[in-house]
Amino acid sequence: MPALPLPSPARRAAGAAALLLVLSGCSSDALDVDGFSPGACTDIAPTLQEVDEALRQVGDEDIEPRAAADRFRDAQGALKPVVESDDDAAEPVQELITRLGFFRIAVDTNNYSGDQDADVRTALDDLAETCRT
Repeated sequence: MPALPLPSPARRAAGAAALLLVLSGCSSDALDVDGFSPGACTDIAPTLQEVDEALRQVGDEDIEPRAAADRFRDAQGALKPVVESDDDAAEPVQELITRLGFFRIAVDTNNYSGDQDADVRTALDDLAETCRT
């Protein structure tokens, strides 16, 4: 089995920051979608805000991981059309869909540990950065 590539330094830093937020129990500010590029990014902005809200709520223990997983399933469906397009955001959207899937699998198999939150946060932040450029 080939080794997976190591994440970029920026991705590691974003993941570490997200993990610190999760571990500290502090919620971050809501995802700012101002300045998103027109097109797919503005179309999916409400879905990204929903994912962000669910992440913050599960991190603050305001909702159970199962409730977040259900919301993530809906988000995956809303994001799928972007992946099937030739939009610049297609690749980071696919990464977010994948991370949401890993979160859901962890919940479904009773292997949820909270580590999945940071992975989803990193993919969400990377996508938001792509949408602002």
